[in-house]
Amino acid sequence: MEKDIVMKENLFFAVEQTRKKEEFVRSYLQRHPEESGIVFCATRRIADTLWKNLSTEGFPAARYHEGMTEKRRLLEMETFAGDRSRVMITTGASGMETEKKNIRFVIHYNMPLSPEDYCREAGYAGRDNETAECIILFSRQDIAIDRMLLRNRRNDGRYTEEEWDSLRRADETRMQKMIAYCTEDHCFRAFLLDYFGENYEESCGNCSFCLSTATQDDWKKGCPFPEGERGKTGPKVRPADTLEAGQRELFEQLRILRREIASEKKIPPYIVFSDRTLADMCRKIPRTEAELLDVNGVGEYKLEHYGAQFLEILRDFDAA
Repeated sequence: MEKDIVMKENLFFAVEQTRKKEEFVRSYLQRHPEESGIVFCATRRIADTLWKNLSTEGFPAARYHEGMTEKRRLLEMETFAGDRSRVMITTGASGMETEKKNIRFVIHYNMPLSPEDYCREAGYAGRDNETAECIILFSRQDIAIDRMLLRNRRNDGRYTEEEWDSLRRADETRMQKMIAYCTEDHCFRAFLLDYFGENYEESCGNCSFCLSTATQDDWKKGCPFPEGERGKTGPKVRPADTLEAGQRELFEQLRILRREIASEKKIPPYIVFSDRTLADMCRKIPRTEAELLDVNGVGEYKLEHYGAQFLEILRDFDAA
């Protein structure tokens, strides 16, 4: 399963070595105000502090960890699934289940304990097959935090002393692999695939290491990437980014309608139409049901249930 997540071409892997983690998250959310994502934290205290600070500053954030009541966790998850909260602050994927597919980023505020943990949690990103970013914010303090978490694990009686010692050594080995992932120079996708036993010798071209290497090579050749073509953490081309100015205005109108329909039906917005489908509507401007069926992602079922409302906006836009 973990290997399949790493192989997904729509996921961009990155590591940012920084001690100013909250500042990074705040800046990231400001640059992506309409996107949904998850921030994984190592402890409840870190998660609560980050959630409180972001919420105080007006960011629509939810939180989820075992220190909360089950009722509160469910309410927080509902706001996130319905796009009323754009970012979920959590301590881990265990127990946190969501069918939400339009998650554009997964940020690890602290280094994960193992490659297995990292891939499982990164797997929440881009499940709609649109581009998404998986970013680890690493500082040396993370190593101390992770070692503390491993020391605090207790044998619940299921293992002999010898078995428990073996498990602790395996935990340390996996953590050392994560340290290497975050600190050494390599293609991040190739590193993970090698860890999971997959031979991958070429650079993937879709991680922060490969991006920086490609940029340096092209600069040496006298043809650097144009200003603004690359994001801070990677090449992020979303459906709306390919639209012209007028089309982007239409895209926002369609997004608002999608959100209203989703709220009324109590379903996630992506279930109505994906961003890719909305962008294709903006390019083709269908005016009839037959033309709407020609849009990527529109079938008979969605035409019957949502077609009339979207066609009304599209026709008004075309007439204007």
